[in-house]
Amino acid sequence: MENCVEGRRGITGHCRAYDPHCVGAQIIVSDVSDYTIPVHAERRGLHHVLIEIRQDLIAGENGQRNWAARLARPLLQAHLAL
Repeated sequence: MENCVEGRRGITGHCRAYDPHCVGAQIIVSDVSDYTIPVHAERRGLHHVLIEIRQDLIAGENGQRNWAARLARPLLQAHLAL
């Protein structure tokens, strides 16, 4: 997972700088337990991050806008830090 954004600069740190409610748990991803990150990111050498949001928080348009706003700046800052 050398290209994982968490491993490089810490997306959690960027997220917490803008949102104190950011939890940030390290999630172990492997070829055995997962497909998307190993196949579409790791094997291609792409930077990646896994973000999990409870579905009830993004079920409506307001929740989707809220989370888009919460994640936009930390993701941009992590990207610029690469």
